[in-house]
Amino acid sequence: MFSLELGSDGEVVLVTPVGLRPGVLFSAIQACRVKDEPTLCLAICSEETQGAIAEALGQAEYGGRIERLQVKDPFGGGAEEVERLATAAEEYLVGASVCVNVTGGTTLMGLAAERVAAKARRLACPVQRFGLIDRRSPCEQDSHPYQSGKPFWLDDEDGNAEDR
Repeated sequence: MFSLELGSDGEVVLVTPVGLRPGVLFSAIQACRVKDEPTLCLAICSEETQGAIAEALGQAEYGGRIERLQVKDPFGGGAEEVERLATAAEEYLVGASVCVNVTGGTTLMGLAAERVAAKARRLACPVQRFGLIDRRSPCEQDSHPYQSGKPFWLDDEDGNAEDR
């Protein structure tokens, strides 16, 4: 286990897609806490999924700030949409340490999260990417959403992609 090195302003930013299962946001907060307590959550959401954010944050007892990066077309927005979201996130990344969940939501949301991670690295931010694994059935996940999935860390201690 390792911890995130704090950026110059001490902000710890969690970037995560938010789809129809609010447990992903809950689990992403818990996973980031393994590294450090997030002070800002950048939630990549759609108009349809943004309503679940408040409840998931409450269940996670998250007291930090939240910024919603709303996807216009969560299924087919393409490269322009991914770039628009990453550019919108950029102002929150400067000087921060960044945890990026690449799972949850639509494929486009996950690609946007990866693009935010790349922007953060270009800004010399420490970045730790992870995925979440929940072996429960979809029915069980829907019935009991606020059980932490297991984080699968994709980067080593220096923020480099691990060879597996």
